[in-house]
Amino acid sequence: MTADSFIDNTGGETTYKQKATLNMYFGNKAGDHLVKVPVDITYDATIPLEQLAVEQLIRGPYSIDVVDSDQIKATIPEKTQLNKISVKENTCYVDFSEEFLNKRTNISAEATIYSVVDTLVGLSNINKVQFSINGEQVLLYNDTIDFGSAFERNLDIVIQN
Repeated sequence: MTADSFIDNTGGETTYKQKATLNMYFGNKAGDHLVKVPVDITYDATIPLEQLAVEQLIRGPYSIDVVDSDQIKATIPEKTQLNKISVKENTCYVDFSEEFLNKRTNISAEATIYSVVDTLVGLSNINKVQFSINGEQVLLYNDTIDFGSAFERNLDIVIQN
């Protein structure tokens, strides 16, 4: 960090905005694979980019202009809340509410997990993603996937355009 990249903001609003393109991953029509959707955003630099990415995944693809909602589906279960997100030593720690465990109908468990993982690992400072639910480690997701260790990118589940 240099003096030019430091923002001295002791509270209140900031007019400092940044632009970025996020590669977001949402479910395909069948719900068994992911589709990459590049999204251009302008954001308040006081909010971490990883938080913005996960909040958009929770909202789903429907608020993104370039998305055909007949072809691309939300992957995060409805009513899921992001409790906390942080990055330490290139691992992003994502803590969701218990609703995350209620898998969406017609979306595979792998698509749900890797939509978050592949989106976050696409950011320059993240190599792995570790999940927790309400601050607690959960060992299985959907009774099928080992949920107790950190996940790395999986592009095998992504449909290439």
